[in-house]
Amino acid sequence: TFNIKKMRHDIKMIKNAVGDIGYAFAKVEPNLHRMPNNGIVNIQYNIQSGKKVTINDVLISGNSITKDRVIRRYIYLAPGDTFSATDLRDSKNALARTGYFEKVDIQTQRVNDNSINLFVKVKEAHTGNIQAGGGYGDYEGFTVNASVSDKNLFGTGWDTSLGCEFSKVSKNFNLSFTNPRIWDSLYGLSVNLYKKD
Repeated sequence: TFNIKKMRHDIKMIKNAVGDIGYAFAKVEPNLHRMPNNGIVNIQYNIQSGKKVTINDVLISGNSITKDRVIRRYIYLAPGDTFSATDLRDSKNALARTGYFEKVDIQTQRVNDNSINLFVKVKEAHTGNIQAGGGYGDYEGFTVNASVSDKNLFGTGWDTSLGCEFSKVSKNFNLSFTNPRIWDSLYGLSVNLYKKD
């Protein structure tokens, strides 16, 4: 049974496949050939690939706190790279997963027949958190605790937290620090310090 949704899906898949090897402006047009005797429709996809496209520049906007270099860590396309539709989609998803942003949008701007600019537009989210609480127990009496954390400290991408708890018999402190990309490499570092009296 002929299904126009399936045909549109096929066109999208073809564009993505061609886009993964650099043809960002490829056009795919279906030609339908109906066989009158048996009710079969043959579909021929004509692909006009155009020229291979490279990335001219990556421009970032909307980030008042997060540093540009932190955002670039999660963009898998850089100036000089061959365009890839999958890398473009994965870059948007990677930025969204950081939790630093409420909204992420990556648009392309054609510079000429074989190069484009990427416009990365973000809307930053609140990444800090403060908590305070208390309780009472027969042994420790009144207990007071507080913590402060930020998963994008000063826009550096560092995930940090500081917490403390006090009662008449104990004092607890903890400090944690995680840098997911040391010197913008693929390696991370996590340090946790505790003190309990």
